[in-house]
Amino acid sequence: MRESNFTLLVLIWVFLLPLLPIFLLQALYTRARALKLPDAGPPYSGRYGDSDVPFHLVGFGDSVIAGTGLSQAEQSITSKLGEEIQRKTGNLVNWSCYGVNGDRLKDLLGRVDSIPECEGNLVVVSVGVNDVTRLTSLKAWRRDLRGLINKLRGRFDRLLFLGLPPMEDFPILPFPLRFFLGLRASMLNFCLAKETEIFHDVFHLEYYGRPSNKDMAEDGYHPSEAACEDFAKIIVDALAFD
Repeated sequence: MRESNFTLLVLIWVFLLPLLPIFLLQALYTRARALKLPDAGPPYSGRYGDSDVPFHLVGFGDSVIAGTGLSQAEQSITSKLGEEIQRKTGNLVNWSCYGVNGDRLKDLLGRVDSIPECEGNLVVVSVGVNDVTRLTSLKAWRRDLRGLINKLRGRFDRLLFLGLPPMEDFPILPFPLRFFLGLRASMLNFCLAKETEIFHDVFHLEYYGRPSNKDMAEDGYHPSEAACEDFAKIIVDALAFD
């Protein structure tokens, strides 16, 4: 996204702010009728393959990492990515996930030290949707992104931030709330891309396309197992594993 496009998004956002009470009422109504799905059950770590070259993968973040809407964490993005890396490289892949449903960026910043010390090769971070819904300011978003990146770079060889999904396409969200949240998600996504592009070992994976029914869990809000499998393949291709 160009700077000019981002500026346009900000202007539209400011124009829509007087309608915030309407969006808030829609959000409360949607939340009240939304299906509440549990997080994925254990195991929250595991391994794929058997070789003398171990690869350590960590998933860190919000409900996407927690596997909300899935039966077991083995169906989540972290596990699926570990399986795909092993298939591609033949290496032993140790994976573990540290996800908390509802976490914002500032919460992740406070949880970094909860990840056990290890020689981490890759950490996959999912964050942002809760910052959209709770209206985290762009200033705080940028500041906390820099803080999280600095903390994680000291512990992992590579960092991958999953791009925010197109919330304007979430089935459960009514119009115009979906447009409002989609706009805000695009703004945070732009800042995320700008903050990560200055590092050689930090990556931002843009969400391409529109989610279909098979990509969504039963609640119409969280990713399905099929979506996690697709994301894993896209990540492996993007990071050029071989």
